[in-house]
Amino acid sequence: MDILETLNSKKLLTPEAIEALAKYCEENESLVLASMSFFAAEIADCLGFKDAIKLIARFGGGTARFPHTISQRTQSSDIFQTIGAEQTEKFIERFGGGDMYVPSPKSVLKIIQIEEMKRRRCQGESARKISQRFDVSERTVRRHTKGLHPNAKAAE
Repeated sequence: MDILETLNSKKLLTPEAIEALAKYCEENESLVLASMSFFAAEIADCLGFKDAIKLIARFGGGTARFPHTISQRTQSSDIFQTIGAEQTEKFIERFGGGDMYVPSPKSVLKIIQIEEMKRRRCQGESARKISQRFDVSERTVRRHTKGLHPNAKAAE
């Protein structure tokens, strides 16, 4: 599954979609991190993109309660089941547990979609072609790529 299929998919964040998003994010790390919300970028920095996307897919769009320490109880928790023991420990060490707002998967996907539109526009692709690829209006493409010129580099 490529990034376009992932972004246009109505089935959010299947294992294949997570792999495609993680790969895209790793290849475009500085763009993606600069565009994400602070907490989403912090999660990605702590866990890597793949596990950050899994965490956002599972807990995103609201406030989630995370454990303060690793314990027997934590091992049966949703976070442990989602990202595993080692990553749960890293997450708890970095963020300390408690109630935290996790951005919605939809908002993270939208950021990635906008960055991909910018990248494609800078590579010379027309607004019409981009709009067709992403199933959005040409006006949406122009709004997000305003000021960018073909063959110019997107902000890095």
